[in-house]
Amino acid sequence: MPGKKKEATPAATGTASAKEMLPTVYQPGGEKSTRNELMELRVGRGLPAREMVAVVQELYPKYDKTMQSKCEHGEEYGVLLRPDALTALYSRFAPDVLEARKRSRHGKHRLTCRITARLEDALFAALQQRMQADGYQTFQELLTALVLRYVEGDADGT
Repeated sequence: MPGKKKEATPAATGTASAKEMLPTVYQPGGEKSTRNELMELRVGRGLPAREMVAVVQELYPKYDKTMQSKCEHGEEYGVLLRPDALTALYSRFAPDVLEARKRSRHGKHRLTCRITARLEDALFAALQQRMQADGYQTFQELLTALVLRYVEGDADGT
């Protein structure tokens, strides 16, 4: 029907709002965040944008101040700085932050090397009984003792 205005259709249900679609920023440890690391680094350390651009240009020669601004306002432009470039910036301007992230990435355990094994149910139950009979409180204690004996030359583990 000519001359009749079309009615506006309601927004589709189930669509995400702009707030729900915040960008995921990958930090130098592979961690995810919705905050803007690039802007926090520049403003927090009082760095001129041109110095940061120079560092990223070593990896990506066509990177410029315009791209820097777009990355800092990524939620508006849909642009994120690549993780390797962000790591380069941290290593140049904030190595303390980068080092702290590397340390905390492994769960803050003093002993970082891990040994795992899969056992049948019956063998696992027998292991638990023998472990308790021998006075071991945890599997950590048992495995550490076994590994020490093995490394020191007693291959039998007895």
